Amino acid sequence: MPAPTPDVALPPAQTSTTASASPPIATCGIDFDPAAIPKRAWFVDGRFALKYCTLTVSPGGIGKSMFAIHEHVALACGRDDITGQKQVAGTHASWYINTEDPIDELQRRFAAAFIAHGMQQAAAYEAWKRVFFSSGRQANFRIAYLKDGQVVIDEQVVKMMTDFIAKNSIKLVTIDPFVRCHAVDENSNAQIDAVVNAFAKIAETTECAIHLVHHDGKGKHNDRDIDSARGASSLVSAARIAHRLRILTDEEASKCGVKRSDAWKYVALIQAKSNMGPRTKLQWFEKRGCDLPNGDTVGVMFTDQRITELLNKLEEEEVAGGDEPRRGRGRPPGKIKKAGAFKATKREFQPY
Repeated sequence: MPAPTPDVALPPAQTSTTASASPPIATCGIDFDPAAIPKRAWFVDGRFALKYCTLTVSPGGIGKSMFAIHEHVALACGRDDITGQKQVAGTHASWYINTEDPIDELQRRFAAAFIAHGMQQAAAYEAWKRVFFSSGRQANFRIAYLKDGQVVIDEQVVKMMTDFIAKNSIKLVTIDPFVRCHAVDENSNAQIDAVVNAFAKIAETTECAIHLVHHDGKGKHNDRDIDSARGASSLVSAARIAHRLRILTDEEASKCGVKRSDAWKYVALIQAKSNMGPRTKLQWFEKRGCDLPNGDTVGVMFTDQRITELLNKLEEEEVAGGDEPRRGRGRPPGKIKKAGAFKATKREFQPY
């Protein structure tokens, strides 16, 4: 069988058998049918797309890890109600990689998320089987490091991840937090871009979604701006989809009939960047405690449809009235750096 012909002819010096078998360096605008282009593979509407990287950013203590774990449980159970996000039909395997906490802590958090949502291990055995989680204390997930000032991608880590994803038909991989999966200068755009590109290649090769969980920069928190993320701006630029988490403001708490002292319990997922679709509505969650059979109490999340519907309706009214929507405004930027600005969020750890 003759070798395939590239869409664009290569220069004579490169027309070897090897070059002919390589992918084309460009595609002509008349060489494809627009009706035959594959649709974007949204795995969770507006949140995760296969072959792409999603970024989630917020200050510490808001609930990023808690929320990410619930997303994995939702996929394993095939339930939209756990996170309020529409996902593809069926149940799916996923892999949560926490580069900070020990494995027994991850066991507590996943067990609590399953149990709180009515999925006891014995009764929901198949769902529990679809969730995989790893601790950075037990295995090496450092995908990149520096050698003589140059970024080196650890191909052993790439192969380990790629093989595991393929073997277990993983559709979502979460890296939490991103800063602990590399040993490059987090303020270097070129170096961070190389790290994100390595994850993007894994997503492309395995046809899964990669989720990078990241912190705000110190003193840079701004609910309105995804660029307040810690370190190099190339991380935000490379992610095709980005979200923020924030707590209920005092003004919003008043409108919703929530005590100011309880505002920390309510968290919203905000779509801060999407290069591939329209902006989605805010979804609000309430943090609660779940008692485990071993006696521990662990934090869990539930969707709060009352607050979600109320605040989305108020936003729609503001837009209809010609005002800028208050989505993600939080505290005014001038007050962000004041001492104690996030004191309320620390209460998250008191009951759990």
